[in-house]
Amino acid sequence: MHRGYDIAIPTGTEISAPAAGTITLGDPDLYYEGGTVFLDHGDGLVSVFMHMSEVDVSPGDVVAAGQRLGASGNTGRTTGP
Repeated sequence: MHRGYDIAIPTGTEISAPAAGTITLGDPDLYYEGGTVFLDHGDGLVSVFMHMSEVDVSPGDVVAAGQRLGASGNTGRTTGP
């Protein structure tokens, strides 16, 4: 269970960084969350992406706004894509 929003989109849809930042977690199979990315934008703001079918980034990667992070999926504990 999390306090985020689950957005229903087709599995395999590209997920891009909403703003520049540094990847602090990039795990293709994080227990309940499945494929997960944490993107730290600084000043206490972190974007979190879960249930991804592909994770294309690793901790320490610096990404630009619009850069591909991976693809949407139905991994971990979910009820649908």
